Amino acid sequence: MINRDEPNKEAPQPEVIAIHVMREMTSAQAAGRRITALDLAEALQVRRADIRTVVSELHRQGLVDAMRMRVTLAGFAYARAVTDVTPIRKPASVRLARAA
Repeated sequence: MINRDEPNKEAPQPEVIAIHVMREMTSAQAAGRRITALDLAEALQVRRADIRTVVSELHRQGLVDAMRMRVTLAGFAYARAVTDVTPIRKPASVRLARAA
């Protein structure tokens, strides 16, 4: 039986997704490309709902313009300053090794 109170250990944390979203948006913006929530979901291999939630929170914090799907100046500086990024998902070999 599934315990609904226990968080899904396979689902990435919003904080982890957020930095990856910021970096993807910053890279796209620096290259002059437009990026959509679908592009982000595919690139990061997460659900679009997770992307929408994260972008909404980043917008509330003033780091992203959610309507234009662009980082703000503060968001750009923040994304460029972060160097230590946790991967969203562990490589399959690590997951398989722990399961054995």
